[in-house]
This record gives sequence, C-alpha cells and structure tokens, in this order.
Amino acid sequence: MKSSDFKNQFGKDSYLELNNIKKSLFKEKKALIEKFKSRQATNLNSIHYVYELNQYFTKNNKIDEHLKTTINSTLFMIMQYFINLNNTKALISQNLEYIEYENKKIFSKELDLLITHSKIILENIDYLNKIKNMSDKLNLKQKIEDAHNELIYKYENKFFLSKIYLFIFLFICYFDGYTNL
Repeated sequence: MKSSDFKNQFGKDSYLELNNIKKSLFKEKKALIEKFKSRQATNLNSIHYVYELNQYFTKNNKIDEHLKTTINSTLFMIMQYFINLNNTKALISQNLEYIEYENKKIFSKELDLLITHSKIILENIDYLNKIKNMSDKLNLKQKIEDAHNELIYKYENKFFLSKIYLFIFLFICYFDGYTNL
C-alpha cells in the first residue's frame, strides 16, 4: 500500500506512528542486536579459550589442588553468571583476586591469561545485560501491538460505516422505487 493510500485509509497519525516504529525503533533495535551479537561472539571465544586453559591446569603439576579447585569453581560460577542463573559476580571477583595472589608465587603466564579473559567475560556479560535492558526499554513489541490494534479498530469502524452507508443507500433506493410507481 502506498503511503498516500495508507494515510487516506487510516489517517496521518497512524502513518506517522508506523513510520516512527519502522525508521527509529527498528533501526535502534537492529543496532542493539548487532552489538549484542558482536559482544556475544567475543564472549564465547573467551569462554572457549578459558576452558582450554582449564584443561592445561588440570594436567599441570605446578598448581596445587586447592588452586585448581578454586579455578574450577570460579569458571563454574562464571558460566552460571553468563546464563543468568545467579549473581555470583562478587564471589567470582574475590576468587580471581585469590588466583592472582597465588600466581605471584608461581608466575604462570597461563594463569594471567585466565584472569584476563575471565575479567573480560564478566565485563562482556554486564555489557550484554545492559544491551538487553536497552532493548527491553524500546518496548517495540508493545508499540507494534498497539499500532496493530489501532489499525484493526479503524478498519472495523470504516467497515461498519460502509455497512451503514450501504444500508442507507439501499433504503433510499427501495423507498424511491415506491414513490416512482
């Protein structure tokens, strides 16, 4: 339907509302989706790398069992935080500080990488949650539903009026036929 036809059919206000949804809200939502996808891909790569490092630590004899357990539990909590199962960020940060402290004793480049990537993962999770909140605040679904309901309402009103006009026309034609006899 052409924009001029749409304006005639449903009114300028409806046209402007749908145009705003299309040009502004959809564009903003798409930009947020692209940011989310990019950050999510970065996060998944870091998570994969951290788990490869964890495999290295389980086989490494330089690292004591308590530190290995702390690393495993920290990675498990990061995954829980990642899937929004629970908010253990403070405990994760505390464990990362402990791992950093212990690494000063053994000087492991791999532990440095684990700590760095774990912190990046936490930052990315917070950023992803921020993007999700921004997306939710757009309230795009509700605005589309409201516009849909308004268009249906206007259509039904016009349809009802056309029935009334048809009835009046038929009524006039019917009685005009009797007066011409």
